[in-house]
Amino acid sequence: MPIVDEAPGDIVELELDRVPAGVDGLEVDVNGDIVFVEGYADQLTRIEVDGDSGQLTTLSLGVLDGPTTFAFSGAAGRGSSRASSPTSSTRLWARRTCPSRPCSASCDFERLASVRWEGGPRYVWAMATEPEIPRILQHKLLNPMLPMVAALKVAARVGKGASVLRFMSKAMFLPKRCRAIDRYGASEGDVYVAVFPKSGTNWTLQLCVQAAHYGEVEFSHILEFLPWPEAPMPGIPRLDRPGPWRDAPTGLRIIKTHLGFEGLPQDPGARYVCMIRDPKEVCVSAYYFITKLFDVRERISPRKWVEMWFEPGLYGEGWAEHAAGFWAARERPNVFVCTYTEAKADLRAHAQRLVDFLGVSLEPAQFDAVVERASLPYMKAHELQFAPPRMPLTPERGVMIRRGEAGKSGEMLTAQEQARIDEHARAELRRLGSDLPYDALFGG
Repeated sequence: MPIVDEAPGDIVELELDRVPAGVDGLEVDVNGDIVFVEGYADQLTRIEVDGDSGQLTTLSLGVLDGPTTFAFSGAAGRGSSRASSPTSSTRLWARRTCPSRPCSASCDFERLASVRWEGGPRYVWAMATEPEIPRILQHKLLNPMLPMVAALKVAARVGKGASVLRFMSKAMFLPKRCRAIDRYGASEGDVYVAVFPKSGTNWTLQLCVQAAHYGEVEFSHILEFLPWPEAPMPGIPRLDRPGPWRDAPTGLRIIKTHLGFEGLPQDPGARYVCMIRDPKEVCVSAYYFITKLFDVRERISPRKWVEMWFEPGLYGEGWAEHAAGFWAARERPNVFVCTYTEAKADLRAHAQRLVDFLGVSLEPAQFDAVVERASLPYMKAHELQFAPPRMPLTPERGVMIRRGEAGKSGEMLTAQEQARIDEHARAELRRLGSDLPYDALFGG
């Protein structure tokens, strides 16, 4: 069904005549089918209509202070039949975000926009078709994480928090497969940034996203700018929908995942990026992140966390499987494997290797911008752009970028615990038949 039903060549306008405070994006609904979810920019970036179907394919709007009109022409209605009723062809929904970014939800529906064409009638669609959901309900009581967080906090109070945390860890941070990724597949231009949790995921994503946009991309939060298929939360782009993650000038589409290499769809035109970190450092970083995220640090001690590390199906085993899978594929021309330590030692050299792997040609100033925006001082100064969502029943968000250091696992782990993690990792790699040179990279 076309977004508008006039003849080809007519000028079509989208007029925003009232923008409620806090609205920073739109959902476009064509006869009940959501065709676009976008927003979270500082300005309008583009309006596009498909020349054959007449459907609106891209509508990117930021926060606007007053009435604004944008026009485009020569596409609407081309090659499509006339809609029987304009009021049934298009609705524009306000998307309002909650103060604790990056959490967002479609609520507070209000009349926001009108669509018109030159020489014809003007139609205005009312947006108040659903009652406003109070914020405390939308972001607290209706949060899909509420049952698990509540169960964890109750269990932690009676000394059973580790049991619930085991289940949550497997479901949230250690997936084996992802149905959304299986359905999407892989094709030329896709870049799967597949990093084990707390091993430099956002750092690698920032490098890839900035390289894909010549060091010039801005965003309010990185998860509003790229898909994370294992976490289908409001505000995160979906693989099956258009959005800014598809619009890089280089044609690269950056996708976040924690899946191992065996869990990813394979295509010779796609690229796969993995950073491997010392498991001792991963253990420490994950403890501080997860216990802060769910507000259970006082209930789950570092010693209890270390014991969980060695349990079957949890982090120690998951780290070895992830590292072994990518290490075995490292010689493939479309696979990039590096270590956290080497990237920290020389960020510029690491960035150059990654940019070359992505096939991006940058001017010196553009490369400098990529390196600067991926530096620890820059990312710490812009931490809200990378911060995890605030969980329900918790007083504050977790910290995503804590210290960004290598070789500091001794701050939490005893010498015996460090040696035990090393030996466990070696044993797991042997079990998997991996030739990853553990001692040369992380041992001792």
